[in-house]
Amino acid sequence: MLKRYPLVKNMLVPVSKLAEAKQKIAAGGNALHKFYADIASLAATEGLEG
Repeated sequence: MLKRYPLVKNMLVPVSKLAEAKQKIAAGGNALHKFYADIASLAATEGLEG
């Protein structure tokens, strides 16, 4: 997965910070949200929505 989507490495966070990371992704206006949006967009164009 990391070879196909190198941006995924930017989404890896310690389990202890998972809740905080999810909130940041949902809130927007930060790097985690941007990485998530970029990965989701790429996956959608490749038919990998899920």
